[in-house]
Amino acid sequence: MDVGSVTGMTVIVALLGVLVVGLLTYMSALVRRAYELKVELHNEIERGLKRIDEDLDAKNRRLKREVQDDIAKSKDAIRQDNERRHEETISLVDGTLDAFREQLQTTTAEQNKVIEDLRARQATLKREISHVNAALQRAGVAPAPAPAPAPAETVARSSEAK
Repeated sequence: MDVGSVTGMTVIVALLGVLVVGLLTYMSALVRRAYELKVELHNEIERGLKRIDEDLDAKNRRLKREVQDDIAKSKDAIRQDNERRHEETISLVDGTLDAFREQLQTTTAEQNKVIEDLRARQATLKREISHVNAALQRAGVAPAPAPAPAPAETVARSSEAK
């Protein structure tokens, strides 16, 4: 091997060494850049997820407020409706009660009038019976025994005694 071939081989090996070192440096730069991209992408994804979480939390809070407002409005509407129905029921019951009271007063007044008429008639009949008995005694005829009181007279007498 002569000097030229040794030099040529040395140059080739040196060139191959430089090429391998350059290739290794290039590959290491590519790997480092890929890692940096991965870290950047990971950070970007984390920021995006954090922003999405914040947006979702804000929307969730807003929806909760809206639902609570709707629930409060519904409760107020139900309470007002219940109050209205309660007032309607009270007025209906009061009206029915007033009608029953008026009917009771009318019926009681009619019954009292009938009772007074019957008492007046009873008093008239008693006077007539006394006159007839007196006339029979003057004529010398013995009066008939008084009949047993009817159940209605017993009730009337017991109410008079009270």
